[in-house]
Amino acid sequence: MDKRVFKIRNEVAYRKSSDGNMTIVSPVTDKITTINLTATEIWEMIDGHKNVSEIIEQFYSTHSKDSNLPPKDMVGEDVLEILNSFLEKQLVELVK
Repeated sequence: MDKRVFKIRNEVAYRKSSDGNMTIVSPVTDKITTINLTATEIWEMIDGHKNVSEIIEQFYSTHSKDSNLPPKDMVGEDVLEILNSFLEKQLVELVK
């Protein structure tokens, strides 16, 4: 179980567009990042309280009825990859 907890950095601004994608601006790195629907859904789960395992579980259960959903371990790897990319881009930080 991954107990790491992420929170969105205070300096980061973001806006969800009408198509569901999100644009994120980071004054820390002076970069603009656009993320797709899946990454946006994960971004919206980052609340500074849920750990990585809980985010994976929430994402999986939200999509459990999807006919093309891969096995849970693959979903977990994908969610983790997205969370780590947010961390690498300095859009989020670790709480604990």
